[in-house]
Amino acid sequence: QAMSNYFCYTAFKSCIGEVDEENPSELYTLFQSQMGELPLQESVQGYIDAFKNIAQSQNIEITDEQLANLDFLPQDDLSQTDGLVE
Repeated sequence: QAMSNYFCYTAFKSCIGEVDEENPSELYTLFQSQMGELPLQESVQGYIDAFKNIAQSQNIEITDEQLANLDFLPQDDLSQTDGLVE
C-alpha cells in the first residue's frame, strides 16, 4: 500500500494540483482510497493505469505523457531509501 500511496501522491501533485496533507481535498481522498485498494503491482504501468481510470471516472483528463514523465522512483539517490530497507 505504501507504493500506491506514494504513486498517488506524486501523480496527483504532478497532474492535478497541490496536496494539502493536513487537510486533503475530497478529490485527493477519493484517489488515495481507490489507489489504496490496489494489490502490489508488478510494474509502474499498473499504477499508471489505475490512476488514469480513477481520473477518467471523475472526468479529469490525464494523458500518458503526463504520467510517463513522473519522477516516481528515486534515481540513484540511496540516501532517501536507507530508512525503508530496514
